Amino acid sequence: MRSEAGHGMHSGARHASETGRGTGEADMDPGKLFIEFLFGMVGTGYFIYGRKQSRYLFLGCGLGLGLFPYFVDSMWAILLAGAVLVAVPFFIRD
Repeated sequence: MRSEAGHGMHSGARHASETGRGTGEADMDPGKLFIEFLFGMVGTGYFIYGRKQSRYLFLGCGLGLGLFPYFVDSMWAILLAGAVLVAVPFFIRD
């Protein structure tokens, strides 16, 4: 027979949704989401332009702008890297 004390969570254990860890809730900063969205939109434009015009620098920067926010957690690092990727095609001619 199953004892009633053995089911459920331990008294000191907390579920991941209660702590905010493992659910992605800590990453839902509205400013960071807006910056990621903005760089994603610019990256999409760069990617489409680079593909249609065969300008590989725009294509690469567009891919970078779309993908790098998935690997960077700091909003300041996202701003810095995004600004560099936006500016690179205008300073380096292909």
